[in-house]
This record gives sequence, structure tokens and C-alpha cells, in this order.
Amino acid sequence: MKLLKHQNLLNIETENINFKIAKDFINYWNNNHMLNLTNDEIDFLIQIIKATASLNNRVSVDQSDLFSILHTDINEQFKTSFYESMNFTMFRELNYYLEETQMYKENVEQLYLKNAITNNEIDHCNKLISWIDKKVVELQNSINIVLKNQKLKDSINYNLLTEFYEKQIDEKIRRFRWYQNTFMIVVDN
Repeated sequence: MKLLKHQNLLNIETENINFKIAKDFINYWNNNHMLNLTNDEIDFLIQIIKATASLNNRVSVDQSDLFSILHTDINEQFKTSFYESMNFTMFRELNYYLEETQMYKENVEQLYLKNAITNNEIDHCNKLISWIDKKVVELQNSINIVLKNQKLKDSINYNLLTEFYEKQIDEKIRRFRWYQNTFMIVVDN
């Protein structure tokens, strides 16, 4: 494994950088996707991530530093699994809400098709319609916060991070809106 960009990362002092987030993420990524990274490869990736944190004037690794992994010669399978793992770890709570909303949508859809919708389901659908509207605004605002974050702008990972973040938020908003459409159909009939 080698570094393809930002060779200066190999020469940065990292001794005092707290790398727990990097270690936990790499362990999750490696184990969950059965990557079989060697100890030397893991140490190399952690060193790159710690150097990025140091370059960004941090004493602790944060999630944005993890994107330095993408500056190495990992293959497409590793990149795909990296993004999946980042989605899981970065958006865990939001993904949970999406799953719960999807399950409720599917349940309500079945009841709707059987003409078995109760007033309780209609009330709950109305609440979800309102909640989704608020959640979408919150998510859209979060994009601006990330894009304007000066600490991230100074990072070598800014473009990778913002592209990933915008894509994930857009996908999640689309899913919420899709579920919301079902709730609106139920309420309107």
C-alpha cells in the first residue's frame, strides 16, 4: 500500500495525535467488509490519518481525516466499502430514522391497499409529514454548515468530504421525500 497524493503526509510528526477514531473506524471497516488488512497496512493508514489531523492543527483525529485513506492506492472494492462504512458511522442515527420511517411507510401502504387505515394512522402520517419537512430543512442547512466550515476548507480532504456529504444528504432527503409522498396519499384519501 502506498500514498498516491500528498507525499508530505509521510514526514509529519504525529506522536501526540489521539487516533482512537481512526483505529475504531479502520477496525470496523476491516472487519465488517472482510478486507483482511495486514497490521502493516493498518499502521500505514493510521499514520496517514494522524498526519492529516496534525496538518489540520488538531490533537485528535476526526472523521474528516479518515478520508485520507482515499489518497492511497486502494482498489475500487476498498473505496466502495470505505464509503459504505463512512455512511454507516457518520450517519448512524439518520439511517436508523430512515429505516424506521421506511418500515412504517410499508406498513401504512399495506393498510391503505386493504382500505384498513385508521384515524391513528392518519394522525401519525400527518406528524411524519411535518417531521420530514423539518428534517429536510435541517439536512439542507447542514450542507451549508459543512461547506462553510473553515477548518474543513483548510483540509486536504475538503473536496472528498464535501462531495461525500452532499451525496449522502441528497440521497437521504430523496428517501424521506419518497416516504412522505406515501403518507400524503394516505392522508389525502
